[in-house]
Amino acid sequence: MRSDEQMVTIERLGPDDWSVWREVRLAALGDAPDAFGSTLDDWVDAAPERWRSRLADVPCNVIAWRDGVPVGQASGTERDEAGRIELISMWVDPIARGTATVDLLVDAVATWASDQQAQPSYSTSVDTIRGQSPLISVSASSRRSNRLKTRLRS
Repeated sequence: MRSDEQMVTIERLGPDDWSVWREVRLAALGDAPDAFGSTLDDWVDAAPERWRSRLADVPCNVIAWRDGVPVGQASGTERDEAGRIELISMWVDPIARGTATVDLLVDAVATWASDQQAQPSYSTSVDTIRGQSPLISVSASSRRSNRLKTRLRS
């Protein structure tokens, strides 16, 4: 099986899942230091309670898993006054770039936003995230591809 055909599972995390979020977030901050408002130095020595607080303060946090390894993350904020939820903390591991992983993460946050009767809001265009960013590269044609099976676990 080709790597882009391996099963990707999207899981929503809560405060008790802080150690998984920590693993992926530190990888993201190390891999793409200019992509986030936080830095690796801000978080590398953070206590477990700070990680739990981050997951409690941001209501939607999802991780992409492939073969039991976390390969991506994304979050959705609380609704703003205009009824929008912002997609934040998006990152895909280099081993999963070029697959539909980013689509699955965006879809998970967008689905959650819809369940909250909100519209997702992106800091950058999703097309830029998918195809033009050196940090996350996924072809637009992979959207809702049948090449990857997914299920959302809550």
